[in-house]
Amino acid sequence: MTKKTSKKPAAQAIYAQTFTANFSDCDPEQILFFAHYFKWAHDAIEGLTHHKKLWSTWFDSQSWGAPLRHVEADYFAPLAFGETAEAQIHVAHIGDTSITFETHFVANTKNITGKKSVPKLTAVVRTIHVFVDRKTFKPTQVPKEVHERLRTPRKI
Repeated sequence: MTKKTSKKPAAQAIYAQTFTANFSDCDPEQILFFAHYFKWAHDAIEGLTHHKKLWSTWFDSQSWGAPLRHVEADYFAPLAFGETAEAQIHVAHIGDTSITFETHFVANTKNITGKKSVPKLTAVVRTIHVFVDRKTFKPTQVPKEVHERLRTPRKI
């Protein structure tokens, strides 16, 4: 059992990426289909690995991998066709063998007058990645380089 996802971030965002709810992403009510939040969270984490210069370390390692152990989401408000949401990635926890990310999706929606309204939190996706030895698939330590780069602030 994981702890309940909160509307408040666990830590300051270390990376942000914007997504748009395209027509093909929406259900018949023209609301973003819930599963797209999971894809967007994954895409934003890939963007984070580029931003933190971890792409080759994270995806090309021959000794370890970091598969998902758990993923969950909480939904707070709909995201309509044509609206954009900023995926704000927060490192919620770095353990000995795992990292937990919270990706908060914050929309800047338009009100009925067409003017931007106050940003709203639409969803939070929480992912837990366990670092494993590629040969044994048993948990291994979070690589030092990954730990350091995710703890070192870099401008978004």
